[in-house]
Formats: sequence, C-alpha cells, structure tokens
Amino acid sequence: MDLFNWIGALFLGATGRLIAPTSPTGLASYLGAFVVLAMMATVGRRRWPSWRAFRKVVFPKKIFGHASTRADLQFYVLNSVALTSAYGLAVASASFWAEGTMRTLTACFGSHDAPTTPVWLVLAVTTIVEIVMVDLGYWAGHYLLHRIPALWEFHKVHHSAEVMTPLTEWRQHPLEMMLMPNALAIANGLTYGGLTYLFGVAQPLTLWRTNVLLAVFFLTISHLRHSHVWLPFTGFLGRLVHSPAHHQIHHSTDPKHFDKNLGFALSIWDWLFGTLWIPREDERVVFGIGAESAEFHTMSGSLLGPFAKVARRVNPRDRAPETRDPPRPAGPSPSRPDASRDRAAAAG
Repeated sequence: MDLFNWIGALFLGATGRLIAPTSPTGLASYLGAFVVLAMMATVGRRRWPSWRAFRKVVFPKKIFGHASTRADLQFYVLNSVALTSAYGLAVASASFWAEGTMRTLTACFGSHDAPTTPVWLVLAVTTIVEIVMVDLGYWAGHYLLHRIPALWEFHKVHHSAEVMTPLTEWRQHPLEMMLMPNALAIANGLTYGGLTYLFGVAQPLTLWRTNVLLAVFFLTISHLRHSHVWLPFTGFLGRLVHSPAHHQIHHSTDPKHFDKNLGFALSIWDWLFGTLWIPREDERVVFGIGAESAEFHTMSGSLLGPFAKVARRVNPRDRAPETRDPPRPAGPSPSRPDASRDRAAAAG
C-alpha cells in the first residue's frame, strides 16, 4: 500500500504543478506563452489569420514531429513525474541558508533592533532583490555547468536539442536537475537572511505566492525561451531583461555564441560578467551541439552517455580536447510569426 501511496503522491504532485496558477510549468504559464505568440502572429494584420495558417506558424510539424521533441517529452515524464521526490530530497531548503546567513551576520555585526521601515519599502526592496539574486544563483550554476568540463558533459543533454519547444526545459540530466535548484536555494536563502537581518522581515510583493516580477515572466515569455519563435529584446532593454531570443542564442551552434547569455529572466549578470550577447532583429541560429546531438535523442544515450564521457576525460589515454562541431542545419532556425505572414497567408 505504501508503494501505491507513493506513486499516487508523485502523480498528484505533477498534477498540482500543472494547475498551480503561477507554476513555472503550469498550464497557466503555457497558456500565457500561447497568448503572447498569438499576439505576435496577428499584430499588424488587417484580419485574423485562418486557423490553418495560424497552426502552421505556431505548431509546425517539422518541429513537433522531430526526434528531438520526442526526447523532450520523455524527459518531461522522467523529470516532472518520476523523479520529482528524489530531487526534493537532494535540495537544501532556502530557509536553511537563510538561517545560516542570519546567524553569520549576527555573529559578525551583532544583533540590533529592526528599524521602523514602511511596509511598501520592504515589499519593493524584497521583490527587486529577490529576482536579482535568484538570477545570480541561476547564472552562477549555469556558468559552472558550462565551464567545468565534467559538468558540461551532463549539461550537453540540454544543449543537444536540435529543435526547441517549451518541454525542452525538462530536457536535463537528473544530476543537473539537482544542481540548479540548490544554486537557487542558496541565492534565495542569502537574500531572505540578509534582508531579515536588515529589516526584521523580508516579504516580496506576490501574485499567488510567487514574486510578482517572476510571476509576470512565467505567465508571458518564459516558455518562449525554448521555442522556434524569434522574440529579441535589443538596446538597453536587452541589457536588463532576458528575451526568448537571448536564450536561443545560448543554444546556438555558432562558436561566437558559446557560453553566452547564461541568465534566466535578467541580463544584468551577463552584462556585468561579460557573457552577454544581445540578439539582433535579423539574427538566425541553428540549435544543438552538432553531430553529437543525435546521441542524446534516446534516454539511454542521455542518461548513461555523460558518465562514459566523463570517464574518458578522467583517463589520460582517452582524453581529448573539448570541441564542438561546426554549425550544421540540424533543425529549423527560429522564426518570427510576423516574418512568416506571407507564407502563412498563402497557406491559409
């Protein structure tokens, strides 16, 4: 009976994430991305496109029927349903880091009476500092995945996607699925510990118990980061906010794009640390890691292959310099719905 209860809890947890209003992987977030995409596909038109034309732009068969997409779906089932509880056990909570931060600050600077701070100021400061620090945690964890050769072998699983859909977010090796939440927990803990020490309380402005700025990001463009739609933020805005095109640049096979745009919702840490590449309006990229991508389109290759590659790195006789294949037309480049209007209209 315990086994059945455990299995039931796994599926109930997955269902809960799907229906939670501001869950990063909830139905509301996918619907929000669809609405943004629909607006992009129709803006400037004199009339609403036919469903057939709209479907070809939003759900192209060459992407959703690709072997890479099938692998994304398998990873979604593995990571979102089967292994969620294991990931939870492997992640130190943000409260653990927050308490440690408060104890450290108290030991270094002593205790003090919390100042009388207007509630609106605490809300504003916590809301902004939290999203900035969470993005720093994401950037730092992501940087390690790229710069440490052994970790890169596991991160290749994610970069092997030759076409991208919102489910590509789940295309991650289980070891990576444990690393990144810990990086975010540390960043969150430092934030709440520091602000609680300073103000006596740390409370962001929330929407359905989620930082309102992150909630807006999740409900609009978050899932377009892994998609075929080119939506760039340029100029000064591109130095502050991570657009979907920023992350598509990150998945490019072009060597000039390697290790660029490591942030999540913000670009400020990439800007500060020199890893920012602001996408151009007319820029096009090819996704994947070259000929090696196909090795990761099966679950056995994705789950076991990285261990074999790390073992070869450890063995001096088998060690070879890290290379990535030059760009090749592995899959379609990202496209903008507005750039496809003529084709879509003709199809309709």
